[in-house]
Amino acid sequence: MKKPFDCAVIGTGAMGSAALFHATRRGWSVLGLDRFPAGHDRGSSHGQTRIIRQAYFEHPDYVPLALEAYRWWAELEKASGEHLFEQCGLLQVGRPDGPIIGGIRKSADCHGLQLHSFSFAELQSQFPMFLFDSNTVGLFEPVAGYLHVEQCVKTMVALAKRAGAHVFDDVSVRGWELNQDGIWEIDTDGGEYLTRRLIVTVGAWAPEFLADIGCNLQVLAKHQHWFQTGQPNLTLAKRCPVYFFETEQGFFYGFPDFDGNGIKVAEHSGKTPVADPLNLDRSLDSHDLERVSRFVFQHLDAPQATHCGHSVCMYTMSPDEHFVVDTIDPAGTLAVACGFSGHGFKFAPVIGKALVELVEGKRREEMEFLRINRFKISTPAA
Repeated sequence: MKKPFDCAVIGTGAMGSAALFHATRRGWSVLGLDRFPAGHDRGSSHGQTRIIRQAYFEHPDYVPLALEAYRWWAELEKASGEHLFEQCGLLQVGRPDGPIIGGIRKSADCHGLQLHSFSFAELQSQFPMFLFDSNTVGLFEPVAGYLHVEQCVKTMVALAKRAGAHVFDDVSVRGWELNQDGIWEIDTDGGEYLTRRLIVTVGAWAPEFLADIGCNLQVLAKHQHWFQTGQPNLTLAKRCPVYFFETEQGFFYGFPDFDGNGIKVAEHSGKTPVADPLNLDRSLDSHDLERVSRFVFQHLDAPQATHCGHSVCMYTMSPDEHFVVDTIDPAGTLAVACGFSGHGFKFAPVIGKALVELVEGKRREEMEFLRINRFKISTPAA
């Protein structure tokens, strides 16, 4: 019989690569399995950049996790020598009584975070690269910025390999089951693997592989667009921040041009369901481009902007748009992370660490709000 690994990770994207990294720090024998190589463009972790921020409008409970994530990204930069994080600040704009501004203020007040507040008139003066609706205000978070997404994943996988992890990126997993000896048997198109602990982080494939966990997950296609603007004020060199706008048409976000290939802009809201993530339609969606282009012309000082690039990624949405991070077997040796709902990447090193802790039998009190049992409705006693 083959000797089982101490820990196996299925899916080596953002969360899986982080789990690999942390598992190897335990001195364990570690296995990573994926059908695509690290930093690929077939899932949710590609497209150059992802926002990283602390003042979390989605829920104040994310803030301690975000603060820890900042420390881990710095540690990963130090360990690898790679430049992963660009601190250029984040400007978030919306109605004073809207969900974005209200949620940010709540998180900042709960955790004493540094923010700068701007009225409509002050926004016009301080941020001439943008155009603002008169009924909006802004909050600027100076410690926010963006992560170089593909390089982050590649770096965590590389560090795990350097520490001895066995990572295979051309293997399709068909399923897994626990044998009578308490060992997980993983069935793949490349043979069977054995492991004492199992972590599953399969992103957009979670509805297929984790259909019975008691959480209805939905996969959405999300288009990312690049525009050449010819406007120096929209470049990183001129200190253009990352931005997130609440508008009457929806929520939109964007990044400065940092490499000469244009600004990146996308819509965070909206729904385009995906039935089969392996065969995702990656063609340009004219309706999506029209909506994003309208945002660019209405809210950026870029009257000559021209579309120059496009890619498609996927959001895996949970019913409440909060993450699922938990064990799903009685013994607690199978942990899953899914449902990141379009705002998970920044937390990857923290989620990876938590997953390793879960299969060790340890739970974090500050992550109890992400457990799967929140979706189970109890029936009152008669």
